[in-house]
Amino acid sequence: MDRLYAIIRFAGIPIGGTQQIAHGLVINGRRLTPDRVDLQFPNTFEVVAATTTTVTLRNVADGVGDCQAWCEVLHPVMRSFGSPPDDGSLAQHLDPQPFLTGATTSPPFPVNTPVVTTIYARTTGSDETGDGSLAHPYRTFKHAILQVPNVIAAGYAYIVDVTGLTEPFPVTGYALPPFQASVQEYLFLDPSTLPFAALAALNIRATPRSFSGLPSADTTVPAGDIVAITSIGPGLTSVQVAPPRASWAADGAKTAMIIGSAGDAQVNCVVYGSDATHLFLCNTPSHVTSQTLSLVEPSAVFASAGPGGDGSGFDVSAAPSLAIQGIKFTIAGGGSDAQLSLGISNTLLPVTELCDIDGLVMSGVQLQCLTLSNVIRNFVFAQASSWTPRRSLLLDSGFGISGGPGQVFRQVVLDGCAALGPGLFATNEGALFPGGWELLNVLIRNSTGDGFAASQAGAYSLQEVQIDDSVGDGLSVRDLVMLKTAGVTGTGNGGVGLRVNDGAFVRVLDDATNITGTGGDMKVGTLPVRTWVDFRTLVPTKNQFDLQTPFVVNVASGLSTPGGDDVGGAGSGGCSGSRVFQRP
Repeated sequence: MDRLYAIIRFAGIPIGGTQQIAHGLVINGRRLTPDRVDLQFPNTFEVVAATTTTVTLRNVADGVGDCQAWCEVLHPVMRSFGSPPDDGSLAQHLDPQPFLTGATTSPPFPVNTPVVTTIYARTTGSDETGDGSLAHPYRTFKHAILQVPNVIAAGYAYIVDVTGLTEPFPVTGYALPPFQASVQEYLFLDPSTLPFAALAALNIRATPRSFSGLPSADTTVPAGDIVAITSIGPGLTSVQVAPPRASWAADGAKTAMIIGSAGDAQVNCVVYGSDATHLFLCNTPSHVTSQTLSLVEPSAVFASAGPGGDGSGFDVSAAPSLAIQGIKFTIAGGGSDAQLSLGISNTLLPVTELCDIDGLVMSGVQLQCLTLSNVIRNFVFAQASSWTPRRSLLLDSGFGISGGPGQVFRQVVLDGCAALGPGLFATNEGALFPGGWELLNVLIRNSTGDGFAASQAGAYSLQEVQIDDSVGDGLSVRDLVMLKTAGVTGTGNGGVGLRVNDGAFVRVLDDATNITGTGGDMKVGTLPVRTWVDFRTLVPTKNQFDLQTPFVVNVASGLSTPGGDDVGGAGSGGCSGSRVFQRP
C-alpha cells in the first residue's frame, strides 16, 4: 500500500479560534481528502474539518497557538482498480477510516505527544449505566480505573478524572491494578497539562478547587493587588498584597496551594505561612511573577479506613509511568509510621502533584519520587528510594529514610517535624546510605529534635538552608560524613548551631554560613564552643580541628599517649578527629 502525507504548520491561533490551511495532497492531478490527521498537541487542538483541499484546526486551550498536523492519504491497490470503497478516481477517502497500528507510517512528532483518553468518575455518576464520559461518568474511581488497559501502548496516555469525588477504601488497603507502559513520562511543563506540570501514561487526576479554609473572595489575588514579590529566608518567596485580607492573618492561608494564570506550572507551590498582607510561599521569586494567583486545595479525597499489608491505605506497586494529581489522601487514625495513607513501591518515576498526603511510604523508587507542591503530614518512610520533594510543605512529620540513590529537597519547608536526615532500618547505628543528600532553598523550623542530622556515611550539601528554633542542635554532623554548607543560617536552636563529632568533616564554602543556638555557634568534637566571628578572624583562622588532647601515661607500657574518649564520651578529654574548615 502506498502512502502520501503532508505536514502542515499552524501558527498564532487564538484560544477558541480556527485556522484553515491547504494540505496539497494530490495524486495524478486529483485532490484527496486525508484518511488520517494526527496533531502535535492533541490535548489542546482539535480538527474541525478535513476536505479535498484544506484542513481546519481549532485552538481549544493552547496559550501559544502553534501546532503541526500530519495529514496522510492511503493508496491501496483496490483504489487503482476501482474496487470499493473507491471508484478508481482516488477522489474518495476510506470510509470508515482505518484504525492504523504498527505497519503504518508514524507522525514525525515525538512520542511525548500522545493520544489522551480521559475517563471520568463523579459523585453523580453510575458504575452500572455510565460510560466514563463527562456526560455519563462512573460513580467510583475503583470502577473507572478498570477501564484503563493493562498495557498502555506507546503514544497513548490515560487520565482518570475524579474531580470532586470523595471515595472510601477498605481497611485491608487498596492496590492499584497493575499495568504496563513503555515510557516513564510524556510531557513536563507543557501548556496542555495545566494546571499540572506532568503527563504520564496513567494520570489519576482531580482539578483543584478553591481553598476551603478561607472566604471565597480571599482565594483569588488579582495581579493588580500584588504590591511586591520578594525573597525571604533561605531564598523563598514573600508576596505582599493590598488591600489586606483579614482571613489570612495568623497563618490563615497556611497549607493552601498556589496556581497562577500565566500558563506556567512552575508557580505552583504551597503556602507555608501568611499574615493579613503577605503570603509566604515554598517557591523562589523567579517563578512567582506578577499574575492572578489562586489559592486552591485538592478537590478529591481518597479516604482509607486502615492500612493493607504494606502499611498504606492506597498502594501503588510496579507502576511504570504514573502521575497522581489534586487528591487528598487520608487514613483513619492519622498517618503514623505504621499507618500511611499512600504507598508507592517498585516504581521508577512516580509524580505526586498538588496533593495532601497523610503519611507517605516509598520503597524501591530508583529514579525519583517527584513530590511537587504537596502537603505531607505525619510521617515519611523511604527505603531504597530517591525522594525529591519540591515546592512542598512538610507538617509535623517523622522520617525513616534509609538507602536510596539520593535525596534532593528544593524549595521545601519543614514545620514541627522530627530531625531530617537518614534513619535506621535494621541496626542501632544506621549504614544504608549509598547516595547523598542535597538541600536547596529549605526552611526547617520548630523541629522536635535536631534540625538536620547527618549521621550516616555519605556526602551532604546544604545551600540556602535556614534552621530555626529546633529543640536540639540546628545542624548535627557525625561519623564518616562529608558535608558542605553555603548560606546555611538559623537562630533559636536549643543546642548549638553546628555540632560536629565522631570524625565528620564539614567544609564551609562562604562567609554567609552562620547558624547559631542558645548553647553557642559551633562545637567540634571535644573542643570548646567557638563563635563564627572567632572562627573567621582569629587563629586557627577558618579551621577547627579536634586533634589536640592532654597526653596521659599508659600504666602497662609507660608510654605517653592521647587520653582517649572511649569511656567518658565526647567532651571528656579525648579527640574525635572531627573538623570544620572554610574554603570556597
